[in-house]
Amino acid sequence: MAKRMGVDVNVIKDWEENNTMISLKDDRRLTKYLDATSDQLLLGCTKPPIDLSGLTEDQIEEIFLYLLQI
Repeated sequence: MAKRMGVDVNVIKDWEENNTMISLKDDRRLTKYLDATSDQLLLGCTKPPIDLSGLTEDQIEEIFLYLLQI
C-alpha cells in the first residue's frame, strides 16, 4: 500500500497509531488508493461526496482540518 501510494511504510504506521495527522495530499492519495471519499474514511459517511471542485486548495484544506476537529 505504501509503495503504491508513494509514501514510506512508517508514514502509514504513524497514521494508524495516530502519531501524525494525514496531510491533504496524502488523504487524496489514500482515497484514490481505496476508491473512497474523505467523508467515508474520516466520518464513516456513506452519503454521496460533496462537490469541492469550485474551491481552492486552501479552502479544501481548511474544511478538511475543521472536520478533523469535530
